[in-house]
Amino acid sequence: MRLGGGFVSERTVTRRLAAILVADAVGYSRLMEIDELATHRQFKEDLRGILAPKINECHGRIVKTTGDGLMAEFGSVVDAVQCAADLQRHLAERNAGMPDARRFAYRMGINLGDVIIDDGDIYGDDVNTAVRLEGLADPGGINVSGNVVRYARGKMDVDFEDLGDHRIKNVADPIRVYRVELSPPAALVVPRSPPEAIVKSSDDLRATAAFNRPAVAVLPFENLNNDPAQDYFCDGLTNDITTDLSKFSDLMVIAPHSAFAYKGRRAKLESIARDLGVQYVVEGSIQRSGDKVRVNAQLIAARAGHQVWAERFDRALTDLFALQDELIELIVTALAVKVPVIEHERALRKRPDSMTAYEAFLKGRYSFATESKEALGQSLRYLERACEIDPHYARAWAFRGYYSILDWWYGWSGQEGLEQALQLALRAIQLDPNDYMAQFCLGFYHLRTGRFDAAARELKSALAMNRHDPDLMVDVAEGFVYLGRHAEAIELMQQALARNPHGPDWYYWNLGWAYYFAQNYGRSLEELGRIRRPDPHVDLLLAADHARLGEGDHAARWMRSFLGKLPDWTMTKEAESSNFWDDRDRQHWMEGVRLAGLPDAAA
Repeated sequence: MRLGGGFVSERTVTRRLAAILVADAVGYSRLMEIDELATHRQFKEDLRGILAPKINECHGRIVKTTGDGLMAEFGSVVDAVQCAADLQRHLAERNAGMPDARRFAYRMGINLGDVIIDDGDIYGDDVNTAVRLEGLADPGGINVSGNVVRYARGKMDVDFEDLGDHRIKNVADPIRVYRVELSPPAALVVPRSPPEAIVKSSDDLRATAAFNRPAVAVLPFENLNNDPAQDYFCDGLTNDITTDLSKFSDLMVIAPHSAFAYKGRRAKLESIARDLGVQYVVEGSIQRSGDKVRVNAQLIAARAGHQVWAERFDRALTDLFALQDELIELIVTALAVKVPVIEHERALRKRPDSMTAYEAFLKGRYSFATESKEALGQSLRYLERACEIDPHYARAWAFRGYYSILDWWYGWSGQEGLEQALQLALRAIQLDPNDYMAQFCLGFYHLRTGRFDAAARELKSALAMNRHDPDLMVDVAEGFVYLGRHAEAIELMQQALARNPHGPDWYYWNLGWAYYFAQNYGRSLEELGRIRRPDPHVDLLLAADHARLGEGDHAARWMRSFLGKLPDWTMTKEAESSNFWDDRDRQHWMEGVRLAGLPDAAA
């Protein structure tokens, strides 16, 4: 057996049961780019003044440091979890008084298992598991294994949130992951008005170092077939590359919606980069011929005006997924992005077995662009076809479930459509428990049916799987509004807009909705004013905002507009369509629309 630098016989190996704590500084590479000396000094100060003293106090020992993190072992699971919880609370208080760009957060992971001791260091599969758990944690968060929960639950002032099973590299069976909930239940309700740090503009957010080092936009790949019917394929490839890149925490990726604003335009790359707040642009073209595909791609340092790399790929169509993975590797390697192992595994996500199923899925996703009843019906037919061709294609099942909920929510299908959505979501999770869209679909179902605890669990799980996808961030933020977490929702949506500066209308609807419940009615009106094609419920929210501001004439005008589009809508119907975890939010909304003039009964 080889351990460290020498060979050791089985007789000389020392083993013991230990709780392993792994901590890693979030965004360390980004901060090093901003100020190398200050970043190095900050970590050393944290190590000497906060991390090491607390670990010693909790009867642990630091095994080693890694430049931007550390590994420690404890003889007691309770000591390890208590130490991590105390550290994260202390660090959160410290960060609250620092500028955003200089905040230093840590992810932590804890596992309990058998370790090998050699020359003061520790080794073994259970040590590797602790490292993987840390990689799955949120900034400022702690993830632990089921073994840790089994011994620590009920012995300290923290709760554990079940995040489900996760597959980990080089471990045959999935492991159960739990998040340590640091706040007592009474502290989970956020303030009803957002703090000033949250209400900054998306332009301000994009200007901060937290978002723009390094930052990249993937422009729509050009369709060289001169056949508009193939646009779905080119757009789908662009979307998938963007989604996979968004899973790397040290990389800011502009959302497809903003990048697609430049589709077909001949703007200068330098101008595009400046507008989107990025340094790098990926662009390319696709040409299909039978079962072959040619992809040209290049990474350009747009502001500097030079090409980083350019490649041409001539592949069989069946090799498209491997080609996508190769593009991801090229981009993150060129940008010197720090790539934790778990994020790399997530980016190379589970692919469908059939190229035909993938094409049907892309057509289904592409068809719903107009968000009409007819488009949704066509999308569902394509997605059903994808599931028929490849019954193991989890993403297709997840989108079928999500679109089925929308079909019910828009009033285009009955209750049976909603219940079918639940079965579709569960099927998707069964096929791939690490697919964030499947988790979100299940959370969305629970939200719409008033199962708020389950909704919160699934939405947070989806966000943990892909915490940088702006569409997902806004969708989850909408759920947070209904869960009474208004400030958290606003912050999440502002971060999404930093990644998607040309956000679609529904971004601003959700942000206006959140500001209403944060009782910032003027800001709600401002966000709603950005909507280009308002639907009737935008009119209703505008009426409620004006009513709350005492602007009766404006409220009456918007209410007339709303009732002109939905003349049968009443207080009763609005009450039936609104589910809120906090009854104060329900009353706040119903009182607002009553003040604005929504009738009790149809005229």
